[in-house]
Amino acid sequence: MEEKKYCQCKAGPQTINKDDVATILGHFKRLIGKARLDRIPLQMDDMIVGVLYGDRISANYKTIAATYPVYCGAEFWEHITGDKTFYYQLSRAFGEVVEEDGIDGSSLILQKVEDIANEIMEKGGL
Repeated sequence: MEEKKYCQCKAGPQTINKDDVATILGHFKRLIGKARLDRIPLQMDDMIVGVLYGDRISANYKTIAATYPVYCGAEFWEHITGDKTFYYQLSRAFGEVVEEDGIDGSSLILQKVEDIANEIMEKGGL
């Protein structure tokens, strides 16, 4: 049976509030129940919260981290790509695009994140 991983992705280290904590924990709890019913082996560390940038998480994320892994910034990108330098390469590339073109590069970042997500899904999920 193939291994499944589940990730709740968040933009930054301050992007959730207290109510979001309960929502995320509730989603993971329901997922555990469904996996149990469907006889899918699922461990607590198969469910993570990934924060796309930053290096310190808020108290709300720390509440989640008491139960499920929370990976932030470089640690998150290394966790999903296996590449310790990916986050820094991504940051540098974004900076170069903004500096050279003077454009809003958010669509480029979103496209790259989507490309990575599709690649992960093709390889069997996170």
